[in-house]
Amino acid sequence: MSRRNVILAKLASAMLIFLCSEPAYGTAGAPQHQGLTLAQIEKLIQIQTPDDVIAQEIRSRGLAFIPTPKTLEGLRQGGAGQATLTAVRDRMPTGTLEIQAPPYSQVEVDGTERGTTDNLGRLVLADLSAGAHRLVVNKAGYRPGDFSLTLAAREYKHFSAQLDWAGGYLSVRPGSEGVSIAIERMGTFANEVTDLPCPPGTYTITVSSPKYKSAQKIVEAIAGQTATASFSLEADPGYLQRNVAEIQTLYTSQNYLSAMGSAKELLSLNPKNKDALRFLAQSYFLTSDFGKFAATASEALDNGGYIQVRLNHHHAMGSALHPIILEISAASLSFDPQTSARAVCNYKAFTTPVATILHAEMTRNNNNEVYLNLKISDVKNPKKVINLNFADLESHFIQTQKSGGGIIAYEGHQLISRPQAEEAGITCKSLEARRAQGSITSNQLKQAQSSICALR
Repeated sequence: MSRRNVILAKLASAMLIFLCSEPAYGTAGAPQHQGLTLAQIEKLIQIQTPDDVIAQEIRSRGLAFIPTPKTLEGLRQGGAGQATLTAVRDRMPTGTLEIQAPPYSQVEVDGTERGTTDNLGRLVLADLSAGAHRLVVNKAGYRPGDFSLTLAAREYKHFSAQLDWAGGYLSVRPGSEGVSIAIERMGTFANEVTDLPCPPGTYTITVSSPKYKSAQKIVEAIAGQTATASFSLEADPGYLQRNVAEIQTLYTSQNYLSAMGSAKELLSLNPKNKDALRFLAQSYFLTSDFGKFAATASEALDNGGYIQVRLNHHHAMGSALHPIILEISAASLSFDPQTSARAVCNYKAFTTPVATILHAEMTRNNNNEVYLNLKISDVKNPKKVINLNFADLESHFIQTQKSGGGIIAYEGHQLISRPQAEEAGITCKSLEARRAQGSITSNQLKQAQSSICALR
């Protein structure tokens, strides 16, 4: 402190003693300094006592009153210097205020900038003077928040300063799961977006997924309103093709349960996929779920597909069985005898219109043998009827004693079928009923004659 200020400080001290109208006395009878009153500080400011001198007196003597933010404002307007204001503020009772607001909001307390909330929207103000305060919170895109609060001495107060959004909102309904949603200037989101706050303006929204074709829409966001973009995604052809190939591999390797699971997943993307319907139906057949086979096979045919059913072919005479494949579509029936060196068939492979099927019936003879009997008109010779008998793929013959009447007996053969054999045949027969429902007209028989393979 300069010599001049030392002298002024002594003069100020003397004046302060003089200004104290009721001095206190200690036990020895000597005057005892009291804290400064507000009137004394205002008088010192009025007579232009140096700022640091007043501050020193406040620090050494203390205050005879409890300062408030209103007190500080009055001293500031009365010409108090920064040192004096700081000395008075240091003697104000304080508390701590924790503010919760939108992330990166600017905070003012009693007109003074106090900082910015963090990425979680939190800002802690320690040593805030006790009393009433005005809190103003601002953030771009939000309406300003103006709040009043009271803080007690040594209080730790949590205060929520939530702001009202001044922009619009975006909602995206992709219509499918497992998609990525890219919103221009807003970021990338998974699956669905609901009421995303956004500044007013135009936004391009792109929805993509490995399973679907990418789709794009442009929407206009208006303040106070929600703009909704709804999509109906189309399955990606390349994805479908790859998955059909995987399903076929599972089916061919006889992993029918996995083939059914993959087919169902593909059908959730493309419900009319005829290839997935075919492999699903055939897997149902080979796992003896004949009710689902019939329903799914009909769907496959309705969508332009076909069904392959594996059965055994039994010739009219003898006990020989050999595997065959019946291929059924909405328009035709194909017969593939699957011949080999050990399996000989009287018929070559052929394809015939569904309309040539004259009869399809499950039969059970006196020996309790179960067959699916098909009678087909020969398109080259309409008077000739081709009679085909099929047994379940797991059926087989056993040797048995048969009676020729009276006491005559001879060695014979009997077809043994599993209990589900009749149900399997009935489901195959039910597909023939499509002809009666108008799927094929008799006129198509003549149109298709040139494509029919010759029979032996």
